[in-house]
Amino acid sequence: MLDAAARARLLARHGAAAEPWLDALPTRLSALAERWWVALDLASPPLAGRSSVVVRGHRDGAPVVLKLALDPQHARVEAAALRAWGEPAGAGAAG
Repeated sequence: MLDAAARARLLARHGAAAEPWLDALPTRLSALAERWWVALDLASPPLAGRSSVVVRGHRDGAPVVLKLALDPQHARVEAAALRAWGEPAGAGAAG
Protein backbone atom coordinates (compact mmCIF):
# COMPACT_ATOMS: atom_id res chain seq x y z
CA MET A 1 0.00 0.00 0.00
CA LEU A 2 2.76 2.48 0.92
CA ASP A 3 5.83 3.00 -1.18
CA ALA A 4 9.20 2.10 0.31
CA ALA A 5 10.14 5.71 1.10
CA ALA A 6 6.91 6.39 3.01
CA ARG A 7 7.25 3.16 4.96
CA ALA A 8 10.87 4.02 5.79
CA ARG A 9 9.89 7.49 7.11
CA LEU A 10 7.29 6.01 9.43
CA LEU A 11 9.67 3.31 10.64
CA ALA A 12 12.45 5.87 11.20
CA ARG A 13 10.19 7.89 13.49
CA HIS A 14 8.38 5.06 15.30
CA GLY A 15 10.84 2.17 15.13
CA ALA A 16 10.14 -1.51 14.68
CA ALA A 17 6.97 -1.20 16.77
CA ALA A 18 5.38 0.41 13.69
CA GLU A 19 5.76 -2.77 11.60
CA PRO A 20 2.54 -4.46 12.81
CA TRP A 21 0.61 -1.21 12.40
CA LEU A 22 1.89 -0.78 8.84
CA ASP A 23 1.16 -4.42 8.01
CA ALA A 24 -2.43 -4.05 9.28
CA LEU A 25 -2.99 -0.75 7.46
CA PRO A 26 -4.91 -2.12 4.43
CA THR A 27 -7.30 -4.06 6.68
CA ARG A 28 -7.77 -1.11 9.02
CA LEU A 29 -8.46 1.28 6.15
CA SER A 30 -11.04 -1.07 4.66
CA ALA A 31 -12.81 -1.41 8.01
CA LEU A 32 -12.87 2.35 8.60
CA ALA A 33 -14.08 3.05 5.08
CA GLU A 34 -16.93 0.61 5.57
CA ARG A 35 -17.78 2.03 9.00
CA TRP A 36 -17.94 5.61 7.68
CA TRP A 37 -19.38 4.80 4.22
CA VAL A 38 -16.30 6.08 2.40
CA ALA A 39 -15.32 4.85 -1.07
CA LEU A 40 -11.52 4.84 -0.99
CA ASP A 41 -9.67 6.21 -4.02
CA LEU A 42 -7.08 3.47 -4.27
CA ALA A 43 -5.90 4.78 -7.65
CA SER A 44 -4.31 7.72 -5.79
CA PRO A 45 -1.31 6.75 -3.71
CA PRO A 46 -1.66 7.26 0.04
CA LEU A 47 0.17 10.26 1.45
CA ALA A 48 2.50 9.54 4.33
CA GLY A 49 4.65 11.79 6.42
CA ARG A 50 6.51 10.81 9.56
CA SER A 51 3.51 10.23 11.80
CA SER A 52 0.43 9.40 9.73
CA VAL A 53 -1.05 8.06 6.52
CA VAL A 54 -3.72 9.91 4.53
CA VAL A 55 -5.92 8.18 1.95
CA ARG A 56 -8.32 10.00 -0.36
CA GLY A 57 -11.89 8.92 -0.92
CA HIS A 58 -15.48 10.03 -1.47
CA ARG A 59 -18.63 9.97 0.62
CA ASP A 60 -21.98 10.93 -0.84
CA GLY A 61 -20.15 12.41 -3.83
CA ALA A 62 -17.96 14.71 -1.73
CA PRO A 63 -14.19 14.30 -1.45
CA VAL A 64 -12.93 13.16 1.95
CA VAL A 65 -9.72 11.87 3.47
CA LEU A 66 -9.05 9.25 6.09
CA LYS A 67 -6.01 10.07 8.20
CA LEU A 68 -4.55 7.36 10.38
CA ALA A 69 -1.87 8.21 12.93
CA LEU A 70 0.46 5.76 14.59
CA ASP A 71 0.38 7.71 17.87
CA PRO A 72 -3.16 7.73 19.32
CA GLN A 73 -2.42 10.73 21.58
CA HIS A 74 -1.25 12.79 18.60
CA ALA A 75 -4.46 11.88 16.76
CA ARG A 76 -6.64 12.90 19.73
CA VAL A 77 -4.92 16.29 20.05
CA GLU A 78 -5.21 16.93 16.32
CA ALA A 79 -8.89 15.93 16.29
CA ALA A 80 -9.62 18.32 19.16
CA ALA A 81 -7.89 21.16 17.29
CA LEU A 82 -9.86 20.43 14.12
CA ARG A 83 -13.12 20.42 16.07
CA ALA A 84 -12.23 23.79 17.61
CA TRP A 85 -11.36 25.26 14.20
CA GLY A 86 -14.65 23.96 12.85
CA GLU A 87 -16.71 26.30 15.06
CA PRO A 88 -18.99 27.79 14.01
CA ALA A 89 -20.12 24.62 12.31
CA GLY A 90 -18.63 24.24 8.87
CA ALA A 91 -16.01 27.02 9.19
CA GLY A 92 -13.09 24.59 9.00
CA ALA A 93 -9.35 25.14 9.25
CA ALA A 94 -8.56 24.88 5.54
CA GLY A 95 -10.03 26.83 2.67
